[in-house]
Amino acid sequence: MMTSNEKIVMFMEGKNNLIKGYNKKLTYFKVGDKKEILSWSSEYADRVWKFIKKYKNGAGLSTVNCPFCIYNKMNCDIDSCVVCKYGKRHGKCYDKDSTYDSIFRFISKLEIKLRDSMSDIELEEYGSTSLVFSKKFYNDLIKSIEKESKLK
Repeated sequence: MMTSNEKIVMFMEGKNNLIKGYNKKLTYFKVGDKKEILSWSSEYADRVWKFIKKYKNGAGLSTVNCPFCIYNKMNCDIDSCVVCKYGKRHGKCYDKDSTYDSIFRFISKLEIKLRDSMSDIELEEYGSTSLVFSKKFYNDLIKSIEKESKLK
C-alpha cells in the first residue's frame, strides 16, 4: 500500500506533468520538493492527503490544493508563507517572477485562448473555474492515485 507521502508526490507530479504538457520550460515540482514531502511524518502526510481529497473540487492552482500550503498551515502559528520551504526553493507564490507567478501568468493566457476556442455550451459546463486545472482534472488525478495505491 502506498503511503500518503507517496500519494502527495504523485499528486504534485501529475500537476507538473500537466504544466509540462503545455510548456516544457516551466517546472512546478522538483527533486527538493519530493524530498521534503517524503520527509513529512506519516501523521501529517495523512492529514494533508485527506484535506486534498476533501477539497478536490477547488479548481485552479490555489492554497486548497497545494500540499505545501496545507502542511505549513497545520504546522505553524505564523504566516505559513514565511516558513514555506517550497517558497524558498521556487520563490514565494506572491513574489513577481516566482515559479507560481510564472505558471499562473502562463495558465491565465492559456485559459483565454482555450475559452476563445470553445462554444457557449462548453463554456457553461466549466463556468468560471479553471479549464486547465479543472475539477475534472483533480478528481481524475486523485482517483488514479488511489487506484494505483491499491495495486502496490
